[in-house]
Amino acid sequence: MEERDGGSGMTYIGGLGNVAKVLLLLLNMTFMVAGCLLVYFSHRVETSGWLEVFQGDYAWIGSSTLIFMLILGAVVIALAALGCFGALLQQKLLLTIYAIVLLLTAILFVVVAVGAYMANSKADDWGSKNFPATDNEASIGTNFNELYCYAQIPYYCEDASVNTVLTMFNISLSGYFTDSTTNFTSVCDTVTLDAINATCAVCDLISEYSKYTVVLDWIESSCPRSSTNQIWCGGFLLNATGANDMSSSAPFMECRNVFYDLVERWTNVVMVASFVCIIAAVMVLAMTVLLWRNVRGAKHKTMGPSPAPLYQYVDHTPGLSQRSEAMTSQNFSMRSNVPYNPNAARRGYNSPY
Repeated sequence: MEERDGGSGMTYIGGLGNVAKVLLLLLNMTFMVAGCLLVYFSHRVETSGWLEVFQGDYAWIGSSTLIFMLILGAVVIALAALGCFGALLQQKLLLTIYAIVLLLTAILFVVVAVGAYMANSKADDWGSKNFPATDNEASIGTNFNELYCYAQIPYYCEDASVNTVLTMFNISLSGYFTDSTTNFTSVCDTVTLDAINATCAVCDLISEYSKYTVVLDWIESSCPRSSTNQIWCGGFLLNATGANDMSSSAPFMECRNVFYDLVERWTNVVMVASFVCIIAAVMVLAMTVLLWRNVRGAKHKTMGPSPAPLYQYVDHTPGLSQRSEAMTSQNFSMRSNVPYNPNAARRGYNSPY
C-alpha cells in the first residue's frame, strides 16, 4: 500500500519497505551510540598514556591512530544522523548519499581491521623472540621504562611507606621513620633533610603524572612492581640510570611478554569490533537499497499516467483547412476544399439587423 503526502512530498510505503525503514532507524541509532563510544575510547586512549610507548620510531602509530579513530567516530555519528533522516523523510537523494558514505565507512573499517591484524601479528612475533626482536624495539622498551616509572610516582609519594621509598631511592635513614609512616609528600612538607631533597623533587611531579592511572592499574594487576625494578625506577627518577638501560632489572625486560599480550588482546578486540561493524554496514546497505527501491516504486505508482494533450487531434498543417472524416450526406458535405484563410475570423460582418 502506498500513499503520497502532497504537503511534504514524502512517500509512505508498506510491506518490506516499512520493515526496512524500522530496521534502518534502529541500526542507525546503534551506529550513533557506537560512534560516541569510539570518540570516548579515543579520548581515553589519549589520556591513559599508552600512546607514549610508541613515541620515537613509532610516533606515527600513536598520532595517526588517535586522529583516525576520532575522524572515524565523527563520521559514524554523522552517518547515523544522515541515515535516520533518510529513512524518516524517505527521500531518494538522502538515501543515495547515505549509501555512498556507508560504503566508504565500511572500507575504513576494513582498513582498521587490516591494521589491527598487522599489529597483532607483529606483537605475537616479537613476543616469541628474544630482545631485541628488531632494531626498532629498543625505542619501545625505552618509552615503556619511562612510562612504567612515571606512572608510579603518585604511588611512591602518597601510598607507599616512607621506608620503602627510601630503600627504592637508595637513601639510608635507618630508624628515622616507622614502617607505618606513609605519604612521602607530607614528610617533605614537615621534615627538612638534605638526604630526601631529591626525592621530594620527584614528588613535586605528582600532578603531572597522576593522569596515568590506567597504566598504574595495569601495572598492579598484570606486571606488579618488584624490588629489582623499583630500585631501577629509583635510579631513573634520580637521573642516575638512563631509560635505555635494558638490564634484567629494567621494567620492560620484566614486563615485555605481558606488554605484548596486552597489545595482542586489544588488537583482537579492535579486529572483532571492525568485523562486526563491517557486517552491520553491509546489512544496513542492503536495507537502504531495499528502502530506496520501495520509495522509487511508490512514487512512480502514485504519480499515475500523464494527461493527454488538450488538442491532440488538431491538424497543425498550415495553409489547409481543417478536414473532417465524417460521412458526407446528400444535402451537406463535411469535406471542404477551400484554402485555409487565417484572417477570416477577423472580417467584419454587416448584419442587416
